[in-house]
Formats: sequence, C-alpha cells, structure tokens
Amino acid sequence: MTRVNEVIEVLKNEEVRMIGICGMGGVGKTTMVEEIIKRLEGLKVFDNVLMAVVSQSPNIQKIQSEIAELLGFKYDENTEREEREGSMKD
Repeated sequence: MTRVNEVIEVLKNEEVRMIGICGMGGVGKTTMVEEIIKRLEGLKVFDNVLMAVVSQSPNIQKIQSEIAELLGFKYDENTEREEREGSMKD
C-alpha cells in the first residue's frame, strides 16, 4: 500500500479529524498532500478537505485566518483566537 493510500485509510477513521505531514524540504510533502486531497474529493469522504502550510515558527492567527477563508468565514484582526477556534470547530 502506498503512503497516499495509507493516509486516506487513516482519514476514513471517524475518530481522526486531521493529520500532519512533516519532513525536510523537497521530499514531496506538498505533492503527496495534493494527491491525497484530489483522491478524497473524488471519494466524497468529507464535506471539506483543506491544506494548511505550517512553518517551523507558525503564526496561529495567520493559519486560522487561511483556514477560515477556505471555509467561507470572515474574521478581522481583532477577533480573538478562541472565538476563531470555536466557530471553525462547528
């Protein structure tokens, strides 16, 4: 079984809400995730499939804003972190 298929099988488990793909630059993480997203969208396993790129020193507010935008939420810079988290969990 390929890594892509392994990840897809793990994501089909209802107890798994998200996964992280880590590794050195240039090893194919983004390419693999793009393939996983393409297959999951074809399988219609989830309502939404999103990818967030997180650096070694992540900006949580920026990551939340990017995910929120992909989900159709709009926040301004004054929206508290906890409020963002709560509304996106629903």
